[in-house]
Amino acid sequence: MKSAIFATIGLLAMAIPAALAIPAALQVAAGRVCETSGGSPTVNDALLADERGWNTGIQQGVTLICQTNSGGGCVHLGSYGTGSVQYCSPQASCHTIDQIDSGLHDVIHNCQVDGRVGGKWEFENGAHADVFHS
Repeated sequence: MKSAIFATIGLLAMAIPAALAIPAALQVAAGRVCETSGGSPTVNDALLADERGWNTGIQQGVTLICQTNSGGGCVHLGSYGTGSVQYCSPQASCHTIDQIDSGLHDVIHNCQVDGRVGGKWEFENGAHADVFHS
């Protein structure tokens, strides 16, 4: 009886990581997602919000941004006027400030429509950096 219980526990222990793995078909491809609309922030405000967040991090000696809630959540990085930037993930996750800033700059420079910009940069692990209206 004991050996059957331990064998079952052993099988469950091996199955749990496989059950939690994200299937290849559901994994997010990294890259830019433009979501610009008439309600998006101005390009200038988005750039200044990103710069404010980046400068604050660097001044405080931060090189890694982490969202630590295992159930998912967002870390507000900066705001200016109509623009805000944040880092979000569906589970606890970290990226360097340079990775996040590079993604935000890509969105800001490539998703502009009529002086406004909105969207996100998606990372392979499902985390994303967002540009949105304050």
